[in-house]
Formats: sequence, C-alpha cells, structure tokens
Amino acid sequence: MAIAAIRHPADVTLPADPQEVLDALSRSFTAQERERLAEEFVEALASVKAEDDFRPVVDLIESWYRTALLRQDPEWPAIREELHRQTPRGPGHSVEELRRELSA
Repeated sequence: MAIAAIRHPADVTLPADPQEVLDALSRSFTAQERERLAEEFVEALASVKAEDDFRPVVDLIESWYRTALLRQDPEWPAIREELHRQTPRGPGHSVEELRRELSA
C-alpha cells in the first residue's frame, strides 16, 4: 500500500469507523509511543479549550493515523532505512526545541 502525498490538510481523511482508527494506532505504535500520543492529545485538548477550535485534536489524530498507515506499508522498512541514511548526524533536538526554533 503506497501512501499518497499530502499536499493540503484536506488530503487526509479518517475512516468512518472510529474503531478502525484505534485499531491502527494500537497495532502500529509501542507503549511508549502510545503514551506520547496520549500526552499530545491532552495538549491538543487544552488548545481546543483555549482557542475554541477542535482542529488541533483532528490534526493530531490524523497525523498519528497517517503515520500508522505508513508503518503498515510493506516498503516502510526500506523507506525508513533510506531516511536514516540521508539524515545528517549531529546533536538531536526534541520536538519542543524544534517548535521553539521555528516559531522564533
């Protein structure tokens, strides 16, 4: 299953059955990754309340679901290896550090 390029947020869709999304997330991520998803979900909920907009929650679920689909692609191991090979090595950055750098 090849994953189509996402050029616009409207390009991402979720299955109509929420259980399908939950099953894909459960199969595709480690316990630690699912914990991170839960943390990000709580952050997104706080944003929803602050901004009166559900888009952060939808964006979060769609991005994790899309990652789950990618990991189920038979070509994923080769893609992952190629990404690791192309990634320059150096000091790592957390997602929070990268967000701060991008928003500055």
